[in-house]
Amino acid sequence: MKEINKSSNMPAWALILIIILFIIGLIVSIWGAASVFKLKNNLENNDIKKIFKNKEIIKYENGFKNESGIYALIFNNFNSKEYFWPILIFESTKFSQSALEIIDKIEQKKYKNIEDYMQENGLNKTDIRFIQLEENIDYEKLKYWIKKTKTDIRGFNK
Repeated sequence: MKEINKSSNMPAWALILIIILFIIGLIVSIWGAASVFKLKNNLENNDIKKIFKNKEIIKYENGFKNESGIYALIFNNFNSKEYFWPILIFESTKFSQSALEIIDKIEQKKYKNIEDYMQENGLNKTDIRFIQLEENIDYEKLKYWIKKTKTDIRGFNK
């Protein structure tokens, strides 16, 4: 028997189509990689230490000079590199009373998300810290701080 040697040549249009799809795939993968690095860079630039720079941080049993304003509840030594930031932004006309009410609600399990976070990380109320963000109550400033800290997405202000 004779062997028939057929070479399978690809048509030119198929070769061009493969090259075009390869180039499109390469462009999409480069764009995706660049987006991931940009996102990572944005997360690192939004480090919580930079956001709360020059703000006074107190323990839960202490108070501020000015009782009225916008405040943040945070936890001592949380990892700001994680996606979830355990921050609650709130406003108060009498901080000492509001702080006690928040801690009581946590202990009574009315702030389920905060209580769950504390249990998962082995925290108690002595790990709670407060930061005074603004000395006056202003709804626009409250929205500004929630947006800046992303606590509506990544924190307790959901």
